[in-house]
Amino acid sequence: MTKTRDEIHCELAVVSKRIMPEEVTDRIGMRPTLARHRGDPTARGNDSGYGLPEHQWIWTPNEGTALTLDAQLDAIWTELGAYTHAFRDLGAEVRVVIDILIEHYGTALSLGWVLHERHVAMAAAFGAMISVDEYDYTSVD
Repeated sequence: MTKTRDEIHCELAVVSKRIMPEEVTDRIGMRPTLARHRGDPTARGNDSGYGLPEHQWIWTPNEGTALTLDAQLDAIWTELGAYTHAFRDLGAEVRVVIDILIEHYGTALSLGWVLHERHVAMAAAFGAMISVDEYDYTSVD
């Protein structure tokens, strides 16, 4: 029997070269889960001498949220949906992004997923683009 498992992590991010996370917090009225500043070390370290190219205001669902696409995206909408106008009003100096990370585990890769129309509408309400990264961590037994 082939065993597979997918883990999906989603977040809503506001990125900008000029607008710092603290200003995003002030303008939205909501604190991020994570705030990073332009020039901070990247996730891979700062060996190259370069840091983050942009400021990042990031909100992620809590750890108790199921690692499924619907649960993760619904959690973003439930917590941040009342602030859509504030995200849209941030202006052209920021990008609002819904980041989706899909990781496949197990012994067989099972590709294919669907973004429900309610989630597309949610992204539009935030004025957000959608970014998807998908990784294969499956292995052959």
